[in-house]
Amino acid sequence: MLGRSVLVWATAMSAAPLWAATAQSVVNYDFGADSNAGYHDVSTATGETSRITGSWGDTTSLSNPYGNPWSSADWVSIGKGGHITLQLQNYALPQAAAPELNVLVFQQLNTGDNSPFYDREARVSVSENGTDWVSLNNNNIISFDVPATGYVFDNGIPYDPQYMSYGDILTADLGDYTPSDYGLPMPGTLGSGTLAEVYGNSGGGNWLDISSTGLSQVGFIRFDVDANAPAYLALDAVYLNNAAIGAAVPEPATSLVLGVLGLPLLLRRNRV
Repeated sequence: MLGRSVLVWATAMSAAPLWAATAQSVVNYDFGADSNAGYHDVSTATGETSRITGSWGDTTSLSNPYGNPWSSADWVSIGKGGHITLQLQNYALPQAAAPELNVLVFQQLNTGDNSPFYDREARVSVSENGTDWVSLNNNNIISFDVPATGYVFDNGIPYDPQYMSYGDILTADLGDYTPSDYGLPMPGTLGSGTLAEVYGNSGGGNWLDISSTGLSQVGFIRFDVDANAPAYLALDAVYLNNAAIGAAVPEPATSLVLGVLGLPLLLRRNRV
């Protein structure tokens, strides 16, 4: 398990953060109805996300807006009427002019699929102590429709127009690519320019603002999926804005029970 020490990237250290704050543990989880039974590993919602979607022989595919990490080791499914509560690794501190929390879900651009499968949504609440909660967006549903990208868009990332994807590079050459920064808000919005202009050095994702909650710091985040939601929430990871990282949230002192699963509390995953 990775500690709270600095995370040093082996490549592109000038572009990627020297360390990242994510969720450290799961407080409770109810997978609800119509969730994906193969995606109930709650530890996948903690720690770092993966920057690749898979490897084949001597090649690998990079995480990008057309192809997010998709295996059962990458995200957890929260179905209709379900919920999940995460304890953050560090407190998120309100910022005057920037969102503080970044939520990564399994999402893709231009799927050509008119089904509700990619309609990810939930109500979100935050808390300083895990007991007293404040709803975001006036307790209205929040849509999570912005895909993440594991690498910065530049001339080095191969683009396959047939599959609208970036990837299938030599695994040995992975160090030549620049990792994106999941703790850096996007400079643009989808549809406002090229992917390079929209994402910049950011890892994308769905950014949430906690500055109007009245809380001095946030240590917990909860996602509640409505019983009539169009699809389950595919939660990959939660990151803090690099500028909003506060003191470490104390690790749980005791083992908790995870809702209907009856499993011991699972701590954060390690991802690359």
